[in-house]
Amino acid sequence: MISFYRVAMIISQISLTSYTRRNRRDVMRLVQDNYRMHVHLDWSTLDEWLEDPNVALLLAWQGRDLMGALAAAAPVNDATWLQLISIRDDADAHVVLAELWSP
Repeated sequence: MISFYRVAMIISQISLTSYTRRNRRDVMRLVQDNYRMHVHLDWSTLDEWLEDPNVALLLAWQGRDLMGALAAAAPVNDATWLQLISIRDDADAHVVLAELWSP
């Protein structure tokens, strides 16, 4: 049986925004409170990394809830390092990642 929350997640639209300083608390909470993540911030803490004005971090929202985040380094020779991927534990990872990956 599919839970109501899962059905709501699939039906509800995901909106994407770029990271801004006002999203700091949401991103910190997402990374600290959830298990589905990859973090490779080049010897920086998340706190330090978020201070960089050149951080390219894409956020996936469902209403006011941050469902996921994805960041990649600038491409070098047509390849890039994924620096941060975090998906909320109760989110449908396939839906959220598909939205984050599309741009």
